Amino acid sequence: MAKRILISMTLALCCLAISLTSWAQLGSVSILGAGASTCSKYLLDSQGSQALQGVYGNWALGYMTALNVINSGKPGSKMMSDATGLTNRINTFCLANQSKTFSDAVTAAALEFFR
Repeated sequence: MAKRILISMTLALCCLAISLTSWAQLGSVSILGAGASTCSKYLLDSQGSQALQGVYGNWALGYMTALNVINSGKPGSKMMSDATGLTNRINTFCLANQSKTFSDAVTAAALEFFR
């Protein structure tokens, strides 16, 4: 029984990582809202306005909350709850990849966290 749970958990985590990678690579996915902005726009917007920081932050938290919901109830699943750490990962990604989208940055942070 424990072996089945371990195999199921491993498969679920692999599927999540593959799904996240696939979403990030698909050109046909429609990213809505703040996630569609480039990293350079995000960096500029978040420096100039606390309101826009909130817009981007809430978009990222919604994305991570959705992943947490997908993972909830699965044995051994990880839950992202560190909003400051998420913001730091996004900023680091965007500083190094300014032509990528904000969604790419959040996806990279999720992939890093859920590995």
